Amino acid sequence: MFCYLFLFILCLLLILSNRLVKIFSLFLSLLLLCFVLYKILYSIYFLYYYNLIYYEFFCFNFKLFNFDFCYLFFFDNLSLLLIFLTIILYIVSLLVIWNIVYLYKFLNILIYLVISFVIISFCTFDLLLFYLFFEIILIPMFLIIGIWGSRERKITAAYRFFLYTLLGSVFFLIVIIYFHFFLNTTDVFKLLIYTNLSKNIQKIFWFFCFITFAVKIPLFPLHTWLPEAHAEAPTVGSILLAGILLKLGPYGLLRFINLLFPWGLIAFKPVIFFLCLLSIYYTSITAIRQLDIKKIIAYSSIGHMALILLSFFTNTVEGFIGGFILLLAHGFVSGGLFLLIGYIYDRYKTRVILYYNALAQINPRICLFFFFFLLGNIAFPGTLNFVSELCILLSLVDLNYYILFLVGLSSIFVLSYNLFLFSRLFFYSEQVKYSIYKLDLNSREITAVLIFLFPIFFWGLFSSFLINFIYENILLLLFLYNFII
Repeated sequence: MFCYLFLFILCLLLILSNRLVKIFSLFLSLLLLCFVLYKILYSIYFLYYYNLIYYEFFCFNFKLFNFDFCYLFFFDNLSLLLIFLTIILYIVSLLVIWNIVYLYKFLNILIYLVISFVIISFCTFDLLLFYLFFEIILIPMFLIIGIWGSRERKITAAYRFFLYTLLGSVFFLIVIIYFHFFLNTTDVFKLLIYTNLSKNIQKIFWFFCFITFAVKIPLFPLHTWLPEAHAEAPTVGSILLAGILLKLGPYGLLRFINLLFPWGLIAFKPVIFFLCLLSIYYTSITAIRQLDIKKIIAYSSIGHMALILLSFFTNTVEGFIGGFILLLAHGFVSGGLFLLIGYIYDRYKTRVILYYNALAQINPRICLFFFFFLLGNIAFPGTLNFVSELCILLSLVDLNYYILFLVGLSSIFVLSYNLFLFSRLFFYSEQVKYSIYKLDLNSREITAVLIFLFPIFFWGLFSSFLINFIYENILLLLFLYNFII
């Protein structure tokens, strides 16, 4: 049924006119948002009235070439929140491309495909299908960067993005092939029950899978494709790339790899902590040196993703909660920053920071909203990022004081490049030298910005609701980790 519905919507997008495609896509995104909000409210009802964790799944079984497929649509509170983030990004993406004329319908269809494949990836519990949708997302993203990219190196950036992530996934494919030939299944639930791999095999497989997800996250030193891809991608491409595509790596590690290969998790934990700290400091120092505004936010994203990865290896409730909340917060904050940078580029046709000064006098609305998003980026109290990073720091208290000190110290570097970016763009000089007057944000652009801004401060001020919503799921996940080990 879901396949037919997906194909029906795709056909409608193909045959309708551009004007009707805009209206239909926006209606579809709002309908999906209402459905996810209904599921979230239903889950809250289960949690508070019956004290039960809400799960919903639909299993689709078929055989092909003597291979058992089990496509399991699986919803829990963690999946629902990530799907909620995905649909929010879908709505904002439609508002961003509203005035695009060049191949609008094709771009709309590509965004629809990306969103659909990401939602399926967040729901499936079969390794093979997760891998397939994990990789098929590369095709529409490759086209978005290559066709609608903003500068001359867009083709190079698109190929680098595609080849880096595709070749990195070969290691994950090796693990899947092993499970197919020796266990005849890639269903995660069956693998958890029947798999009894030796410690050495677990370490090798965990390392193979980690390389794949380290490229996707990305983690130093496998990060070089991301700043180039962000710099050349259109605004909608950067929003999708930072907002949801980077989330698939940590999600795969949290859901599948660390559960299936716990001895690999234990063996490589010190190495992961070292790489995460190296990524945080390297990206923070590198961001200060950048002249391209987009690259500053791109390096900031790499640092935040490294912090998320570090939290998932603390093996504590606070670490898991903080990492998952930061996963959501990063999607809203980085998406909002790339959105505003796109609006600035649309007006002034350059992202070189040296050409900007005193934009606060010309575009005060952009300045105000940019300031609010930077508050989230530096984890200012009252924002969702503050809640997440506080939980991560609490998880490190009993783990290791040296790591706690180094993670806390990194906030100075994060604050440095964020203040440099904001002051250089908006308050560098009282005299406007290079900029000419351009219109400030219109109502459609303000709506897109507020959609991103609202969850950052609402969940930041009322974080107990979000923590209670995911607490039982995190406890269950942590119990499975400890039980398997």
